This record gives sequence, structure tokens and C-alpha cells, in this order.
Amino acid sequence: MLSRSGDNEVHEVGLLPGGIAQRVSGWFKNPRRVLVPLATVAAAISLASCSSPGTSSSSSSSSVGVTAKTIHLGVLVPVTGAAAIPQPAIQSLNAYWDMINAKGGINGRKVTLDIYDTTSTEQGARTAVSQASSKDLAVMSLDRIAVEQAILNATQADGLPSILAQTTSGTPASDSWEFNVGVSQTRQGAMAADFFAHTLHLKRVAVVTEVDSTLQPAAQAFVTAAKRDHMTVTNYDQIPAGQTQYLSEAQKLASAKPQAVWLYMAPNTAVPLVKESLVNYHFHPVWFAQSIAWQFNITLFLANSAGNNALDGAYAFAPWPSLESPQAATYLHYEAKYYPSFASNKSLADIGLVGWGLSQIAANAIQAAGHHLTRSTFRNAMQQLHLGSTSPVDHSPLLWSPISFSGNIRTGATAIRVLKAGVTQWHPFLGFRSSF
Repeated sequence: MLSRSGDNEVHEVGLLPGGIAQRVSGWFKNPRRVLVPLATVAAAISLASCSSPGTSSSSSSSSVGVTAKTIHLGVLVPVTGAAAIPQPAIQSLNAYWDMINAKGGINGRKVTLDIYDTTSTEQGARTAVSQASSKDLAVMSLDRIAVEQAILNATQADGLPSILAQTTSGTPASDSWEFNVGVSQTRQGAMAADFFAHTLHLKRVAVVTEVDSTLQPAAQAFVTAAKRDHMTVTNYDQIPAGQTQYLSEAQKLASAKPQAVWLYMAPNTAVPLVKESLVNYHFHPVWFAQSIAWQFNITLFLANSAGNNALDGAYAFAPWPSLESPQAATYLHYEAKYYPSFASNKSLADIGLVGWGLSQIAANAIQAAGHHLTRSTFRNAMQQLHLGSTSPVDHSPLLWSPISFSGNIRTGATAIRVLKAGVTQWHPFLGFRSSF
């Protein structure tokens, strides 16, 4: 069992780069949900004997995770590891289902969350999926792209429905158990170039990624689209894993002088890079993020510390709205009810938009599946799920991009939001229409 001795602390996490990381006490109440240990693997559970992965598993049509009155839903997140998420992301999940359960649940059943630690690694993800396979109806996941790919492969093999926040590249149509709720990474690469060329009217751009093969299709799509739009790509660089200072990359960017730089990377890499670029080389281009990367208020708090304002004026593509959007009002109401000190902290509260949005998608699939709820009926409901601006389950604004699945289409998001960074908060930016 994961230790709960730190329930009232925010520990050093992936959003907080070394040297800036800090602990802040007294923000949170106890999570009130089961934290399932990664180190303790459920014994003797094996689906490997299935003759055809993902299709003949006996659990796929059974009532695993479902009783007459309860539903177990798994959440696969990096509680620990290099890209660990802050506790508010988990607490927003708890707050959503507390709201739903207080209203009687869905179709007469109440939902219990099981949180599994992926440890930010592919092996950790596979172990977490193995644990969830014996206990949960379905899983939701929020992790880096390479880990999401491992989750996709493992849940497909086990016949376990999964809702993935990050959309991996090239998901085959034969994979019938996972549902990507982000916009295609490759499409976002092309959209980013389109945004630079036709909205910001730039001529010199760059992209910097971490060394990760799963990031390269989108980065290459960006480069191709940028050149097609007659922009000069001054840098297409990769930063090795484990690097702790970025003076060399900052110098390369400052020397090339791109007007905008897409940092396709985790926040614990992006934050020190933008600060070193400004402090050491007085280089402050338009920084850009996409999908689930570093577009959170806490990132601005860290990057803009000491009056540097290193990320002021940055842009981001995001599946969720900004905290100040009217769409976030219901979320903030219930966050204030269950986690009042968290909801009032604007540098942290927007982190919870992700978990709330994913939960709304799962809730609508559960409701659509009806009373005969199994993994198969849940999957069938997801395959036909269409969500616009409002959630039919909780009747509040959908805190995710509109979702539309059909047939073998496993990437459901049909739109993207654009956010612009101020000194302390991300704000909605409404001036972008992609040609893709």
C-alpha cells in the first residue's frame, strides 16, 4: 500500500524542476480513495491463456469491477517517478465522483476509484494494467506518450477498456479496447505550424523534443507543414533524458533566433530551459506547448519566478479550458466544496481540470451502457459516444474537447482550445482556426 503519511503535503513532482521543487503543507485533505500499490502485484491473475488477445478474454464480457450497487474504475497515473503528477490531479477525480455518488451514482450504482501508480515508466504501466485487469471495469490514464503507448498495448491484450488522455501516433484500427480522447499528435504537429504561420504570422520557427521515438512523428509533421508554409525551421533538436541543465540548447536557440519554439517535452524540462534562455542569453521567443505538456498555472509560477516572466506570452493547445472560463464554474464549485484550500489556489486549481474532464467522459459511457454493465457494453458505449459542450450525466459544461467516436475511429477529440500565458495564469485565446 502506498504510504499515506504525506496526505497533507505536496511532494516534489514532475512539474517541479530540481532546485525549484518545494513542499507546501496543509493544502489537501485525505484522498478518500484506494491507492493500489504498484509493488504488490495481484497474484496468480493471468489473461495470457486467451487464444486471441483483446477478443476472447473471459473478463471482457464479464462483470469485473461491477456489482449491483458499485463500480470500480481504475486510474493509471504516475504518482511517483520522473513525471509524477501533483496530488490535485487525483483530488479532482475524487471530487467529481463524490459529486456523482452524492446524487445517487449512475444507473443506481456508485463509483469507487482505484489509483494505480505507473511510476512514469513503461514497465510500471504494464504492472499497473495487470493489477487493474483483475479489479476494474475500465481505466483512465494520464501519462507521458511513451507510457500511454505501453498502457494501450497492455489494455488491448487484456481486453480492458481504457480512456487515454494522450493520443499516441498510429493506433491500428484493430485495437478495439482503447479510446484516445486527445487530438492526434501528428495532426497537432501540423496544426502548430499552421498556427505559427497563419495566426501569429511568423517566419522563423523551431521545435525541441526530448529523446523519445514516440514524439518524432508529430515533430516531423510540424517541420513538414512549416516548410510548406514557407517558414524556416531553424532548429529541430532533441534533449537527452536525464539532463539537468540546458545551457547548450539555450545557446543554440539564442544563436539561431527563431521567433517561436515548440517545446515538445515535459514541464520539468521546459521550465529550466526557458529560464536559462532568458537569464543567460536574453532570449525570449514565443514558447509553445501542445496537448498535455506544460500548460498549467504552476508552470507559469515556476518559470516566471523572481520577476523573470520567462513564459509570459506563451501559447498552448489544450483539451481543457482555462480556469477563468465560465465552463469551469461547476468544477470550481465542487472543488471548493470538497477541497476548499486547493480550489482557492489559482496556481494549482487548473491541474484538476484534467481529471474532471476525463471523469465526465467515463461517466457518460457508463450511463450509455445501461444497467447491463460489463467491459463489452462499456466499450460499445464508448465506440458510439458523442459529446458536445455539455455532459448529459452531470448537466454541466464538458471540460474536454468535444468527443465523437464511431466504428474503428479511436481518436475522439474533434477540436482544440488555444490558451495564452499571462504572468500567473493561462487565458483563453480565440483567434485560431486550423486549416487541417
